[in-house]
Amino acid sequence: MNNILSRFNESQRLKILGDKSIPVLRSGDTVTVAYKALDSSSIKRRSSIMGVIIAIYKSAGNYGYSISILSSSGVEKLFKIYSPCIESISVMRHGIVRRKKPFYLRKLTGKAARLKERYDHKKV
Repeated sequence: MNNILSRFNESQRLKILGDKSIPVLRSGDTVTVAYKALDSSSIKRRSSIMGVIIAIYKSAGNYGYSISILSSSGVEKLFKIYSPCIESISVMRHGIVRRKKPFYLRKLTGKAARLKERYDHKKV
């Protein structure tokens, strides 16, 4: 039963994603998400958000992440990773955080909200 369900989930994931690739996301990463937003007159427009990932939510076969937006304080947006509304996800920086869900970033503003950058030495 579990094997049938996992094969079905994989086929649906391929149907939604098509040829898009999903980068490896971790807490503390600064990402830009381009997505389709609905206006009040049911017109779809492309919008993008840049922010820090403060939480990753995982459940059976599907997961999402919460982004704290850099330009304004107190604004967060939750995205499902396999949503057809998401056009692209690009990782701008990899930040160093010591927690899985760094909610302490909600209180910080300005220079205090900056994270040290994590470098991947294996690529060099």
